[in-house]
Amino acid sequence: MTTNGVSWAALCALPFFRVAGRRVNVGLIAGRLSAMNLSLALLAVAVLTALIPMLGVGPKPPSSLRHIEKSFVLAVVTLVAGTVVFHLLYGLTFFSVAHLGYLLVVVTAPVLLLGWFLLAVIRRRQTLLLRAGALLGVALAGVGVWATHIEPNWLQTDTVQVFGPVQDSLTIGVLADLQTPNVGPHEWNAVNTLTGSEPDLVLIPGDFFQGPPNQISAETPNFVALLQALGADGAVVAIVSGDSDFVGQLVPMANEGGALMIDNTITDVVVKGQTVRLAGVSVADNDGARLDTLAELLTPSDEMTILLAHRPDAVFDLPQ
Repeated sequence: MTTNGVSWAALCALPFFRVAGRRVNVGLIAGRLSAMNLSLALLAVAVLTALIPMLGVGPKPPSSLRHIEKSFVLAVVTLVAGTVVFHLLYGLTFFSVAHLGYLLVVVTAPVLLLGWFLLAVIRRRQTLLLRAGALLGVALAGVGVWATHIEPNWLQTDTVQVFGPVQDSLTIGVLADLQTPNVGPHEWNAVNTLTGSEPDLVLIPGDFFQGPPNQISAETPNFVALLQALGADGAVVAIVSGDSDFVGQLVPMANEGGALMIDNTITDVVVKGQTVRLAGVSVADNDGARLDTLAELLTPSDEMTILLAHRPDAVFDLPQ
């Protein structure tokens, strides 16, 4: 069996090594680490990147430049080792690396700075620099709490009125960038709020999910349930892929959820008894299909035309 291209047989064939006289099986450690959620794994790397430098040179605050240099080296080694291990187990993406960078700022730095300050208080070796570091650590931790647990759970609904060639007014709902590895109360709150406005057409411009493929596969029934709920009252639901979606998972998800997958496609749909020309384009254009779809929009049509894309700058690729 393989996980993200890493063979379990290869992992378990890794040699034994000794730590403090004890024999440790690297394969066993790798197997246990792979069972972790990727977000928890990255959090563990961030915490260890603070704890190991803080305690590795002795449980005391830094008292010299040499002490700080040793701590820095231990932090770099821990960070690199942790990143390599979890890349082998999960296959880190750009978003994973960006998330790790964020954790280094709001977790690693506060743990290290506040840890050093606590050790200084215990040993009665407080300095102005350590106090300033502690204040910085509190500020960074506060930013992390806000950016992780407060602001992302806010739900804001914007209503805009536009005019188009339709006989009867249409209510169009747009649900963008959920970017979540799992479906929870926040996602259902967004969907229920949108369906409460009784939309005739629901557009999802990509980044419907984000996470390791195995985690998304396990959550697929819940994502399908979201799509089904969006179209439960007869609304037409259309979706395109974004930066974080795996198209191979999004297509069957859309099919099972009753949504139209319209990457690089133009289709006519009947919404509230009238025809709407609906076009969708993907982010990437590996075979020219994206540009071909945009070029096809130049064909005159009496119907209202909607272009659905993850990145708004798709309009700049429209032929002049």
